Amino acid sequence: MVRYVLLSALIFTMTWPAMLLAQMVLSVQSNKSALALGEALNFEVRVQAATSPITAINLEPLKQDFEIYAVSSRTQTEMIKMHEVVTEVMSLTLYPLRAGHLQLPSLVFLGEKSKSLSVQVADSGPQTPHVGINAFFDTAHQRVRQANTLYLEITDDGSLQWLPPKNILASGMHVRQLGETQRDEMIDGNSVTVHRYAWSVMPLREGIAAVRFPMLAAVKFGANLRYAVPPIRIDVAPVPSYLPTFVPIGKMLVSIKALPEKMLLNRPANLEMTIQGAGLSEEGIAQLLSTLRGSDALQLYPLSIRIDKQERAISPLQTWLIDIPFKPLHAGKIRMPDIDIPYYDPASGQLTSFHHEGQALEVMNPMRSLVIKSVAVLLLLFMVAIIGAMLWKKLRRNGKRNASLLRIKAAATFQDLTQALQVFDSGDGAMESATLQNWLKLTEERFAVTTRLHDLVQMLETACYGSDKTEKSLAELANELWVEMSALRSNRGKAKVSQPQQLTISLFNPKIKI
Repeated sequence: MVRYVLLSALIFTMTWPAMLLAQMVLSVQSNKSALALGEALNFEVRVQAATSPITAINLEPLKQDFEIYAVSSRTQTEMIKMHEVVTEVMSLTLYPLRAGHLQLPSLVFLGEKSKSLSVQVADSGPQTPHVGINAFFDTAHQRVRQANTLYLEITDDGSLQWLPPKNILASGMHVRQLGETQRDEMIDGNSVTVHRYAWSVMPLREGIAAVRFPMLAAVKFGANLRYAVPPIRIDVAPVPSYLPTFVPIGKMLVSIKALPEKMLLNRPANLEMTIQGAGLSEEGIAQLLSTLRGSDALQLYPLSIRIDKQERAISPLQTWLIDIPFKPLHAGKIRMPDIDIPYYDPASGQLTSFHHEGQALEVMNPMRSLVIKSVAVLLLLFMVAIIGAMLWKKLRRNGKRNASLLRIKAAATFQDLTQALQVFDSGDGAMESATLQNWLKLTEERFAVTTRLHDLVQMLETACYGSDKTEKSLAELANELWVEMSALRSNRGKAKVSQPQQLTISLFNPKIKI
């Protein structure tokens, strides 16, 4: 018995150091005890001789004042008192959620508890500027299905490059991201840069709701900075239960393009309309305009509804383009249908509507217009034909007259000059006669013959048949006869009007009866 007790004591004496080394040890440490808001804190958890993976440790206590940005783990073997000990190491990158004196609480793992650490977080630092963050709505009170604008303004000294925030977390709300802006301001005598981000937020149910933002990320000289944004809580008021779901909450801007005052029968056309509002959809607009009806004089077709994709998203309002196809069925005076679009006004708490009175139109039959145009074309062609005939006749008359005058001037003998006078054609036909006196008599019947022409004809007869010598030479006599015969045209035109001219005057003078 004594031998057994001595043997047990000897074995215990030899193994008790190894048993002590095999006991689990939990320890923590951080690389900083003070830092600026936005800077990273490296936190390390070490476990020796763990019987479970270190990834099973509960890190939730750290999330009270810190964001756990990154987590990594590794296993390493260490020699402690001539024995190998396995150590698991977990490295965490933490970002403080607020400034002040923060605690890194104790962590518990497999019954072991680590010590707590304290960290002092300043509002800014030598390399980190002061950052101001402000989140707010554009309206003080929100209602169900009312689109509001949520703004997030970040103020810094202009040295930070901000990454656009990701989607915000808003349970029970419809969220649409809007455009971002940047401006410079003076605050307390200091120049600052204000970065503004915006979202269109539409609550879908009443009650208390919260909007949570992701961590904001910025970069300065290659260093990553992260800032937390406090959540916003809103109290969403209900809307009257009698409101249909497709009736928008809030006033809309509606514009309708005027149609031409005159339309053609049975020719399709579009009434173009633009609606600018929040909380609208293609199905909702179709229901809002479902009261449009055609008539016996007007046929309506299905609407064409589309969103304006070229519009820049800077407000909760969206622009919708609507085409109302129609076709006039009757000629005469018709009126487009009135347009009424209901909406709920949150300011007054009443259901109201946009009203547009239908435009009056005059519908014309294209066949009537075609007949009028055809008659006008025929009249124009008829006038052209008459004027052409008159011009052609005048050209022919002038040609004959010029040829006769040329024959007078080109006479080589007095006999040739006599023959040229006897066959002279003023354009209405030659007055051929056997003697010059007979020709002169016929000419006096049609023209106002001057005394000088009588004398010249007498001189020509003397030159042809008399024995006395003429007073004028052949050239002089021919030239004077050419002058006198050329003047006959103007005398005749003043004294007499031809039958075609009388016909033309009577056609275009309603006081003259044919």
